[in-house]
Amino acid sequence: MNVLHGVSLEVGGAEVVAIIGPNGAGKTTLIKTVCRQLPQTSGKVWLDARDITGTAVKDVASLGIAVVPEGRGIFPSLTVIENLKLGLYWRRKAARMEQEIEEVVQRFPRLRERFKQTAGSLSGGEQQMLAIGRALLSKPKVLLLDEPSMGLSPLFAQVVFKVIKELKAAGVSVLLVEQNAEAALRISDRAYVLERGRIAISGESQVLRVDPRVRSAYLGG
Repeated sequence: MNVLHGVSLEVGGAEVVAIIGPNGAGKTTLIKTVCRQLPQTSGKVWLDARDITGTAVKDVASLGIAVVPEGRGIFPSLTVIENLKLGLYWRRKAARMEQEIEEVVQRFPRLRERFKQTAGSLSGGEQQMLAIGRALLSKPKVLLLDEPSMGLSPLFAQVVFKVIKELKAAGVSVLLVEQNAEAALRISDRAYVLERGRIAISGESQVLRVDPRVRSAYLGG
């Protein structure tokens, strides 16, 4: 059974694009399709004018795509530093490993304090920081974030949203699936509303924030 139907979207360079919509709309399926974890029955996925539709999952990171899945996808029995080093897996010959890890922990200072702890012992917010930090170590052109604020305290959620804006400023493109529609529209450049596997509405985020249809359905009126 197909979940997505004729979905077409674009993420430009150094752009944050949000996907909002109700539960079951196909948002996570869309993320998994883009990063090649799920195949599609039609259509193609392009990166920098290159067709990557047939790319194996194991090769996606080397193309410049990193994903932070819903649920974070960290390895709870490994330490924080071990999880971070996995972000360098396909770049094992990187000359600046220690410096690159240092750059990540400067962005998330809490991780430095937890280097030797197992990832499973971290709070939800700390685990999300770890998951994003690991993804950034692959030096992505495009970062896919699936519900990054889910289950986080308002404080940790604000840290995540701040980092997304910093990544855009650094030239990273971000495709953001986010349950907090207000926050998603506030920090993104453009947005798509996904309903029943189809794009129902799309446009500039600031325009959608005042669209009566979006306000009524997703922004509490």
